[in-house]
Amino acid sequence: MNATELQEKKQQNQELEEKLTKKNTEYIFSLKKAMDELGISETEKVEKLNEMLTEIVDKQKSGQTARSIYGTVTHVTNEMKSPNATAQNKEENTRPLWMWLDNTLLLLAVLGLVSGVSAFITKEQTSTYGLLSTVVMAAVGGGVFYMMYHFIYQYEKPGADRSKRPSMLKMAGIMLVAMFVWMLIYAGTLFVPPVLNPHVSGWVMILIGGLSFLAKMYLKRQFNIASSLQSRR
Repeated sequence: MNATELQEKKQQNQELEEKLTKKNTEYIFSLKKAMDELGISETEKVEKLNEMLTEIVDKQKSGQTARSIYGTVTHVTNEMKSPNATAQNKEENTRPLWMWLDNTLLLLAVLGLVSGVSAFITKEQTSTYGLLSTVVMAAVGGGVFYMMYHFIYQYEKPGADRSKRPSMLKMAGIMLVAMFVWMLIYAGTLFVPPVLNPHVSGWVMILIGGLSFLAKMYLKRQFNIASSLQSRR
């Protein structure tokens, strides 16, 4: 960018800033100060502000704030310092099937370890939950966790269009129904004959939990699967 283009961008930024709401003006003021403290070059600073101001002015018409669009000032400056990390974050795998599998393995790990350890603490010969009950709880729970991401947490990420987020009442209703169905399905497995829903030893459950956790970590690293429960960074 030559000197003339830089000056034009500065002028454009000034005009855009005049259109900001009070809250967004304070955000940009803090961002400029943070950029100066980090020693970010004038050209990079002007280009970044131009990109952000254009989007903020457009989206504030629908009630969005700069913070809801980009996250905290610290988050923005960290992205500027680590562009490679930013690119990686943008490429997170948010496909429903992969996120469901990630959630299922997490729950299977937790349930397996808890059930296995409980068997030793209570000196029982077998696990608290039947094997089928444990797998079903994890699989259905994985779907419930994905629903939490789909209806709630994806709108808490920087840059998300929060105008599309369902109302609090609708979200609460959906989650209550999902939790009820989850518990209902689990209760149904309790009536399955023991031959199909065996109570295995604590060591077996601990092994299942450990292997599930290792599988989750491997797949997450291999396919960069997004976390269903991650909120605004």
